[in-house]
Amino acid sequence: MPIFDAAVPGAGMAVVFANSGQICSAGTRLFVEKKIYDEFVGRVAAFSKTLRVGDSIDPETQIGPLGHPSKQLERVTGVSEAAASRRAPRRCPAARG
Repeated sequence: MPIFDAAVPGAGMAVVFANSGQICSAGTRLFVEKKIYDEFVGRVAAFSKTLRVGDSIDPETQIGPLGHPSKQLERVTGVSEAAASRRAPRRCPAARG
């Protein structure tokens, strides 16, 4: 669906990935109609794999590091673990490197 071409990056960056999820309004959920859920979530997961993670002063970086590594890492990991405990599928498992 052509609508996904604009909706996926928009939703991904505006709700999920902007500011590495470290702002007061960082989204933890996207509400998607059931009939397009699988395709939309699959596309958001694929989009996330294209994002460049790196040094925040590098203009090519799309997602920078966590602001306070231990505290933010604990929070981000906690969100992921809470979803897993509810048996939410992990479409793009996190990796630290």
